[in-house]
Formats: sequence, C-alpha cells, structure tokens
Amino acid sequence: MHCSSLAATRAAFATHHRYLVRYGLRTFSTTLADMQHSSAAKVSLTSSTASSGGDGRKVLTLDTMNQHIRKMEYAVRGAIPIRADELREQLKTSPGSLPFKQITACNIGNPQQLEQKPITFLRQVSALMEYSDLLGPEMIETTRKLFPEDAIERARRNLAYVGNAAGAYTHSLGIYEVRQNVARFIEERDG
Repeated sequence: MHCSSLAATRAAFATHHRYLVRYGLRTFSTTLADMQHSSAAKVSLTSSTASSGGDGRKVLTLDTMNQHIRKMEYAVRGAIPIRADELREQLKTSPGSLPFKQITACNIGNPQQLEQKPITFLRQVSALMEYSDLLGPEMIETTRKLFPEDAIERARRNLAYVGNAAGAYTHSLGIYEVRQNVARFIEERDG
C-alpha cells in the first residue's frame, strides 16, 4: 500500500471514530480504533514479508490477514443503522441540530446514492445474460451494433458457467468459476 493511501485510510478511520464516539456508537468506534491500529501493523507486516523473500510464501493468509476483518459480521439492522435512523429522525424533527444535513446509508452497498455512475460494462453483460436471445444467431448482428464485443464475450462465458440459466439462484458461495477467477486474480496480484 502506498504511504499516501495508508495516510488517507488512517485519516478516514480517525474521522469516523470521532463521529461515532460523538454520536453514541462507542462500542463500534472502539472496534474501529483497534482495526485502525491493527490494519497499520498488518500493512507493514505484509509489506515487509512481500519484499523480503521471493521464497514462494503466500503474503496474505487467514493467519496473516487482519483478524478484525476475519471476525467481522454484517448486521443490516445492527447498532449503526439503528443509530442512523435515530439521527435521520432527529434531522427531520430538529433541522440544524446536528453538524450535518443528511444521513447517507453506506451499509447496503448502493454507490449510486453517493452519485457514483453505474459501471456500464457490468450492466451490458447483465442485460445480455438476462435476455440471452440477443446472443443467438438471428439477433447477433443487431446486438453487435448495441453492445461492445467484450461485453458479448463476457456474457457468453458467464452463461456457460451457469449452463445458460442466469437467474437469482446460485450456489450459496457463488458461481464456482467466478470464485476461481477472483482467487486467481488475487494470487497473481499478491503472490
């Protein structure tokens, strides 16, 4: 990790820590502070391990990763979202009573509410997978006018992974080939 990235991460943790403590989430903020300290140690440990060898050892393993990440739980209705609802209600009933004007829910993974533009490629691939008739011989010429070739190829490959049956249900761990591709990418990137 670059020093500037680490500094930015530390600054973000510190800012969140101050707000969490100030607005009544001391338990979580303590965990964040612990994670901040532990993350910095892990980054330096990982960096030194990565640079000191070339002996084939994996840099990131279950034992070397930040244990707070390993033990983390996803609580959609945990303390933070409940407190956020309370603060949202306070903003409605007493505008100006807090040093901010709105609450942005970041616990549900919706970057568009933060005005991030959707990634076009993923939407193109999803559209082609959901309406796979567009990939058939009778429609492919029209499809090529509307979609880039890399999206068409990715949709075909992904459909092959699921037996041309794209839908809402997969193995609870996700599609095996996709998991393998992610693992291969991380292995190549991190060693």
